[in-house]
Amino acid sequence: MGEYLAERNITACGPRLPGHGSAPEDMQGVTWEAWYSAVETSYQGLSASCERVFVCGFSLGALLALHLAVRHDLPGLIVLSPALEVRDWRASLVPLARHFIKSIPKDPDPAKSDLADHSAFERFWSYDEYSTEAAYQLWRLQRRVRSELSHVRCPTLIVYSTGDSVIGPRSGSTIYERIAAQDKKLHVLHNSGHGIVLDAECQAVFEAAYQWIGTH
Repeated sequence: MGEYLAERNITACGPRLPGHGSAPEDMQGVTWEAWYSAVETSYQGLSASCERVFVCGFSLGALLALHLAVRHDLPGLIVLSPALEVRDWRASLVPLARHFIKSIPKDPDPAKSDLADHSAFERFWSYDEYSTEAAYQLWRLQRRVRSELSHVRCPTLIVYSTGDSVIGPRSGSTIYERIAAQDKKLHVLHNSGHGIVLDAECQAVFEAAYQWIGTH
């Protein structure tokens, strides 16, 4: 998506969050506040060189983007597959389970993924296990963002798919209903899984984001 926007003369920056993109054990001891700090630093860097900065976040990143939108006067916000709620019932056990279980293996079978385009599975890089500490930090961030939604006032585009097996089915609509923005749009996909930035309808996601930026 960053490459798509850069090809259209929009400066793009995708910060690597602490604990991500290295090794699973690096997730231990990393708080959501540390993730947000990386986002804030990236935002400040772009603000120093760009006239206007739009913020876009995917899944966990969508929550961090919403948190940032409460603290800065943004020209626009793009929220993709927001992880405000998750479908996995085990998430409610994370605050306790993290003290006994460090990680949970992921299923490596692409056929069991919710991606409509199974070839996208290879492009969707991630660790081969879930960190329970990271899940706990997500749980903490979810609670914080829920309490802040009424303070999000910038133009906001929300995109999610009905085929998403990861986030709760009302995550997108709840954000749409509860944010204070008058200028807001809900874009619902029907042929993608959670990873809409790489799945079958990713080009439609890119185009929607590009048009939202251009309009604002």
